[in-house]
Amino acid sequence: MSVTESTPHVFQSAYYARLSELERVHWWGLGMRAIATRMLDRIASPERRWRVFDAGCGTGLSLSWLGRYTTVSPVGLDYAADALTYCARSGHARLVQGTATALPITSGRFDVVISMDVMQHLPRPGGDAAMLAEIARILQPGGRFFLRTNSRCGYDATHADDYHRYTVDEVRTLLTNAGLEIEQATYTNFIPGLLATWRRRLSRPVHQDGDPGLYMVPRPPESSPVVRLLYWLLLAEATWVGRWGLSLPFGHSIMALARKPGEADVAASAGTTATSTGPGR
Repeated sequence: MSVTESTPHVFQSAYYARLSELERVHWWGLGMRAIATRMLDRIASPERRWRVFDAGCGTGLSLSWLGRYTTVSPVGLDYAADALTYCARSGHARLVQGTATALPITSGRFDVVISMDVMQHLPRPGGDAAMLAEIARILQPGGRFFLRTNSRCGYDATHADDYHRYTVDEVRTLLTNAGLEIEQATYTNFIPGLLATWRRRLSRPVHQDGDPGLYMVPRPPESSPVVRLLYWLLLAEATWVGRWGLSLPFGHSIMALARKPGEADVAASAGTTATSTGPGR
């Protein structure tokens, strides 16, 4: 699909107005949230006392969704004042304006950090690595990080200084370099992504190197049989990727779950190192 001047891009007021509607009714938004839900369900605490931080909270829907996992009000950060206005309208009060690459947050404060579709928009080079280092810093030992970002599958590589498309291997390397242990990293939006790639290649669109913006229009699952099928395919992924913890070889998005090593892990690692470098070795 071609991108026009009227397509809203990130940090524009119109972007958050459209994002709010897409997140709540569009089949893709509903389906991707179902996948994320199943992934977090696997590690959910029955006490529901997680301290949660959303790095890039957008219009606040994720802050509301996180209520299924914790009774502690989550903290949301976003760079855009328009985004935080939407969050406040939804009743969220623990909000911070700032950048994900320099979080104004105390180290080791949170049990869970999430970030959805933020990393690809950070300044390059180095914005993604800076964000992940900051997230590792504010996680407590043993805390979890959930990431969703976009994928290069079916697209040309990007060279813009404010937009990037990733491979799973890139994401794995970035998470590992930030000191996080990867529990799962996979492509998502598999069959719908294949269909969209096939359609785009047949139409031969102009190459788009930067942020394509929110060109989608809201299409609820009940809007047509085809849309309902696409939604059901994502629900099937929620079982495959989320509940069973399996991976997919292709998709227009990437999801990852990682863990900050706990104190016991650090002690075990230190003991192993001491043994391997002790007397007589």
